[in-house]
Amino acid sequence: MTTDFVATYAKDTGLFSLALIFGLAGDALDVDRAAREYLSPDQLSGFDDLIRIARASGYKARRGRSSIKRLSALALPVIARGPDGRFFVIGRRTDTGVFVGEAGGGPTPWTLAQLASNWTGEVLFAVRRAPASAGPTPFGLAWFLPAMRRFRNVLAEVLVVSVSSSCWRWSPPCSPRW
Repeated sequence: MTTDFVATYAKDTGLFSLALIFGLAGDALDVDRAAREYLSPDQLSGFDDLIRIARASGYKARRGRSSIKRLSALALPVIARGPDGRFFVIGRRTDTGVFVGEAGGGPTPWTLAQLASNWTGEVLFAVRRAPASAGPTPFGLAWFLPAMRRFRNVLAEVLVVSVSSSCWRWSPPCSPRW
């Protein structure tokens, strides 16, 4: 990471945390564009701004509260807020604590005691929405097409083996039978 990146985005930990959540989901968030479109100049993002940006990007987002005791029940990753107002991402549980992603750095392991002292209990859940469908597909060939498309390599192998074994079985023997 360059120094410019850290200097620019480390102060807005909310946008950086949202970008990290998007990255973990396999998407990208243009932080500059999001800041221009959804925030006033020199304004740092808050929970409401992050929810608005996530929803505009096709994510389901909602604010909630949790505790260390309920950490095992949380659907991770989540954006959490510290007592000083900064945001960070609780990424994954471990045996002794959690992995936390902070602005300008990589994932760092935190113990549960560290998390308890650096977390207010406020979280932001953000998950990618499932693509909207036009409704249930009527039963027929169109119902099987997504599964056939998904398993096309396996089905092609089965077809090749089936046809080749059938041809081998019906082919005349190599040596004549007397």
